[in-house]
Amino acid sequence: KKFKDKPLTAWEKLKLESLRGLFKEKQKEDNESETEKSDLMKGFEAFEKAVTGSGKWSDDLKDEYEELERRNKKQVEKLLDLFKDNPGEALKYAIPLDQD
Repeated sequence: KKFKDKPLTAWEKLKLESLRGLFKEKQKEDNESETEKSDLMKGFEAFEKAVTGSGKWSDDLKDEYEELERRNKKQVEKLLDLFKDNPGEALKYAIPLDQD
């Protein structure tokens, strides 16, 4: 189920953090990025291919990671734009660093 551009839920944020251990973004020369699999994910993929003969599960995880990462970046960009246009309003969404 795709959520297009909705902010990530708490569950999705947790899932994204977990998937960041399996995948990483690598910047290419043309300012584009590509998703690379970690050594751990490569091991999972090799095991999956040995057992099932396909890499569908790992491909699906990669697609989910890329979608969550894209949505997360979009929300961060919205917040940064809001800081440029209306800092007072943006501070309402900022994370408090001190309770005092």
